[in-house]
Order: sequence, then C-alpha cells, then structure tokens
Amino acid sequence: MRLLLFIGLLISYTSNVKAQDPTTVLSANSIADSLSDIGDIRGAIELYKNMNAYDSANIFEVYNYACALAIDGQVDSAFKYLQIIVGRFFEVGTLFDPNLIHLHSDKRWKEIEEIIAKNTESINGKFGNLYYAEKLWHLAALDQAYYKEINLAEEKVGERNTIVIALWDLKGKINKESVFELEELIKKYGWPKNSDVKKDAARAAFFVIQHSDLNTQKKYISTIKNLCEQKQADWESYALMYDRIQVNENKKQLYGSQVRYNTLTHKHELFPIEDEKNVDIRREKVGLEPLTEYLLFYGIEYSLPK
Repeated sequence: MRLLLFIGLLISYTSNVKAQDPTTVLSANSIADSLSDIGDIRGAIELYKNMNAYDSANIFEVYNYACALAIDGQVDSAFKYLQIIVGRFFEVGTLFDPNLIHLHSDKRWKEIEEIIAKNTESINGKFGNLYYAEKLWHLAALDQAYYKEINLAEEKVGERNTIVIALWDLKGKINKESVFELEELIKKYGWPKNSDVKKDAARAAFFVIQHSDLNTQKKYISTIKNLCEQKQADWESYALMYDRIQVNENKKQLYGSQVRYNTLTHKHELFPIEDEKNVDIRREKVGLEPLTEYLLFYGIEYSLPK
C-alpha cells in the first residue's frame, strides 16, 4: 500500500464521501490508504466501503481494499475482490506483497499464482522451474512482512520497548526459517537463475540471504557473481550484497549502497567508500543510479568528492 500520511486530512475527514466527485474520491482513497499505513485497518475498511471502492472502476482501489481485508483476516472477502480484478491487474508483485501473506495458505491462492504465472509467461516466456518460482514468491513475501508493523510500533512506543523487541525477535525467527528453506531449495535446484524462475523470483533469494548472517552471505557471493557474468542474475543484487559483506567485515564498501542510522543525530549517514570519487562509474556498470539520487531516499544530501 502507498505510504501517504495525510494526518491533517485524517483529523478533519468525515464519512460523507460523494462517489460522483472524482476529486473527493481520490482524496478519500488516499486517506483510506493512509489509515491502513498507520495501523487503522478497520478505519480503512470502513472508508473503502463508504466510497464503494469494492465496486470501483479503479483497480488499485479494489486491490488496496482487498489488502486491507486480508490484513484484517477477512480471507473470503479479500479473495472475492482479488478475483474481481484478476483479469484486469495482477502483476508478479502481487505474489510477494506482504499485505497478502495471510492468504498464502488458502487453496485459492494457488489459483492466483497460476493466473499471474500465465500472464508472466505470455510476456517473458515459460518458466524453467515454476515450482521453484512459487516457493521464492512466498519467501519474498515473508522477507518483507511485518516491517511496517515494526516501524509503527517503534513510532508509538519507542525502539527499546518490549513490544518492539518481541516483534524483532519474531522477525528474526522468520528470517532464519526462510534462510533454512531457501538453502534446502538451493541444494536441490541450485541458486535460482533468471531463466528458471524469472528475475523477480530470483531477487527473492538475494533478499533472503541479504538479511542473513555474514557467513551465509559470503557463502553465495561468488555464485551470484558467476551467474551475473552468465546473465542469469542481476549485477545490482551482487553489488548490494558485496557492499553488505564489506560493511559487516568493517571494510569500505565499493558501490555506496549501505547506510546507517545515527541515533544521536537522528539522521542516516553513508558508510565509508573505497575510491569514492569513482563510485558513480562503478554504480553505472552494475545498473545503479548516481549516488546523489540514491541517497536522497535516506534524506542524505551528498556530492562526490573532487
């Protein structure tokens, strides 16, 4: 869901949404998304109902409504609205949307996967190993799950509150289980290749290992590099993991991808970079945007050294 925190609008908004007014509906949809993003799922669902999002021509309204229902545990209703738009929307990203994680154990989710897989194959060719791709889609959703909830908890009660600590413990256990499952798949099928599972699923393996321990990262970094040279993996993923390993070993990074949050200044800052003046040349070679643009996301104003 989109991260739109229109707090002022949330305070003054009433439930009398005029569906015939496009400006009002757009505003209401943004506010409904915002309610979900700040943890008020029931409020978001009620607002979606008031604006008739479930009967909208806007597929994104219907999709976001279905996400809210899934988070709230209203599984049947979530599938009902997902299936309404299944032929009009449904990109691969749907399969690893963490908002839909609670639907994965339902047999109807398999039907969603099959439809999206067919759509993907019609554009990018057949999967070499669809079963592997399906497993990776699920791991990708698990990898991204609950970060929003953890961030909300940190904002409300602070980083060192027992609730936040418990949530991070839960997330740590999920990550360990995902690493174990992925490594079992790798033993059987090898590191996922783009030609076998397509790029989105292959990236899922990278993210799972990126969130593992240093030894596990080092175990696969050369494999990823070799597959990049064969055009079976993305250089961007290699660059990010290489930098992560360097930083974890207290060495300078090469591509400038790693930042840290300074709890004293309450700002993000860049880890040291090897040969910093040429970092953008290296970044361009692996498909990364200029470092100045990348760091804006973290609120860091940066210029290359002369």
